[in-house]
Amino acid sequence: MSVTEEKLRSLFDKKFEEFKLDFFGPLKQSLEEVKSSLSFLCSQYDDLQKTVVGLKEDNKKLKNENVNLKAELIATKNDLKNLKLKVNNQEQYMRRECLWYS
Repeated sequence: MSVTEEKLRSLFDKKFEEFKLDFFGPLKQSLEEVKSSLSFLCSQYDDLQKTVVGLKEDNKKLKNENVNLKAELIATKNDLKNLKLKVNNQEQYMRRECLWYS
C-alpha cells in the first residue's frame, strides 16, 4: 500500500480544511458577536455624546438666563428702595404740612 505524494497532499488538505472549520468557525462567530456588540456600544456612545452636547448648550443658556434674572432682580430691588425713599420723603413732607395747620 503505497501513498503517493498527491494522495498525501489531498489528505493533508482535507484534514487542514476540517481543522480550519473546527477551529476558526466558532472563533469567527465569536468575532462577529464582538463586532456586533462593539457597533452597538459605539452607537450608544454617539447618542450619549449628542445628549451631553445638548445638555451643555441648555446649561449654558440657563446660566445666562440666571445671570440676567439676577441683574434684573438687583435693579428691581434698587428701584423699590428708591420708591420707598420717595414715599417716605413724601410722607414726611405731608406731616410737616399737618404741623403747620394744627
